[in-house]
Amino acid sequence: GDPTDDTITTFTFDRDYNLGIILFEQPMPVFTDTTGRDLSGTLTGNGISNAIFGRVHAEYPLPEDLRLEAAAAAARTFKVPDTTRTGYGLEFNLGLRYQPRDDVDVVGTAALALPGSYYRAYTDNENAPDGFRGFVLGGQVLARIKF
Repeated sequence: GDPTDDTITTFTFDRDYNLGIILFEQPMPVFTDTTGRDLSGTLTGNGISNAIFGRVHAEYPLPEDLRLEAAAAAARTFKVPDTTRTGYGLEFNLGLRYQPRDDVDVVGTAALALPGSYYRAYTDNENAPDGFRGFVLGGQVLARIKF
């Protein structure tokens, strides 16, 4: 309400901001057991919250309406009391886009996410006594028709 107020408080972006296909698009970490997915240990959910991030993106045209796409993103906590857990991590994407017309496109993307200190320094005695240090692989295929 006050346009001169420059105090930063908690904020969240729309969960469909599309920073990548893993980082802030999927709840992490997720455990599995015999009953399926267990979200009880999730540290971040769907949506960017308390983060500052950067993303670079490049495209290279190929023959036959194809484009090679590559992107890299890095994110860290914007403000957090615990200064040892500041980095969310990195995500690298590589994709191939087919766009035969302006209003139709299909893209397949592969992703690699490397956890930052926000995940690596988190510990609990049951599921993650040494933190979450493993990388995450993912893939996605999207088809869009614009009306």
